[in-house]
Amino acid sequence: MHTFLLLLLAGCPAPTPADTADTAGIACGDTLMCTGAAVCVREGYEPTCENVTDTAAECPEGTTASHCGGDGHPCCCGPMPDPTFQCYEPSGCGDTPTCDCVEAACPADKACSSLISETSGMFSCDELPKP
Repeated sequence: MHTFLLLLLAGCPAPTPADTADTAGIACGDTLMCTGAAVCVREGYEPTCENVTDTAAECPEGTTASHCGGDGHPCCCGPMPDPTFQCYEPSGCGDTPTCDCVEAACPADKACSSLISETSGMFSCDELPKP
């Protein structure tokens, strides 16, 4: 009986890294787990900011002095909003998804970038730089 069990176990191939990645999935934010071909897409949001006309005045409580717009004019900004996360199954990516095929998950005014590495399966949609 023991010999049969050993032969049975010896005949089972060890899982490959790709097999374990598919079953483990990709942690996406605090609560999501993207599995299969799905990738994690994080969407970042800019804080609410108001232009400052009196540069000698202090920003209201709960805001921070910053520089806004492409020209870097003074402004007061609220706290950074929390990002949102989604699992997205891109099409036409082949084995390794890139921003070229994940870009469709981003709103039109945001650009895709890889997080961690090009092959991590984690992407971010962030606002384009201001002109």
